[in-house]
Amino acid sequence: MSYYFLGSVLPPLKLGMAPELHFEDLLVLLEENMSARDFKKIAKIRSFIDLQNVKNLLQKEPLDERGNMSEKELDQALVTREGLPEYLYEYLDEYEQTVDQIRHFSSVYVKFFREMEQKEKGFLSFYFNFEREWRLLMIGFRSKRIERDLSKELQYEDFQDPLVAHLLAQKDSPQFEFPFEYQDFDEQVKQAQDHPMDQYQALAKYRFNRLQNQVQDHPFSADYALGYFVQYMLVQDWNQLNDHQGNQKLNGIVKELG
Repeated sequence: MSYYFLGSVLPPLKLGMAPELHFEDLLVLLEENMSARDFKKIAKIRSFIDLQNVKNLLQKEPLDERGNMSEKELDQALVTREGLPEYLYEYLDEYEQTVDQIRHFSSVYVKFFREMEQKEKGFLSFYFNFEREWRLLMIGFRSKRIERDLSKELQYEDFQDPLVAHLLAQKDSPQFEFPFEYQDFDEQVKQAQDHPMDQYQALAKYRFNRLQNQVQDHPFSADYALGYFVQYMLVQDWNQLNDHQGNQKLNGIVKELG
């Protein structure tokens, strides 16, 4: 299905500049102009934020309001065991103490990306695979920089996975090397390696541009709208960060999957 009106009215996005639309207005615009089937893909993108917000609840930290569920809805979903993935409920049953639920929560993210890789096609397949890969690469890179045990950071991953195997093969090497297909990412991140905010911005630019390259040739497609939605959130995140938060974001990424 083509979305000629939607593709023509979505305002340009640029990192460092405030979006013209508010988040809720963007959601309304997308919902009113996309098929129900395509708009559900927006909810799948937001579902990762829901999982992050469950961890935020456990840590008594503020929630990212861009998820599908409000704090009240998340609380209810955790009580009724409806509305969130079954593997999350099984995880919370396995670790009864809150401190343990927080400590091992990265295993939930691993299951999320594994499930999405198996179930999704098209843009969502590309997107979730890309999100998983850059996170793994940043875990490898940052773990090397701060001298953390990479095998422990990746303990919940499939060690037979090619990218995971590539990372683990560098466990004892003096320097971290990105895979060939990520050489442009390698250069950007390493140039800013001693400056957390610059490093976070390099990561954001890479993600933004990778999404742009994926969808720019099809401006009236559902994929373009989905890519725009993710880029919009990247712009929001960029505008809200200071240097201290940039460092926290990077450290959080290292902890997220490891």
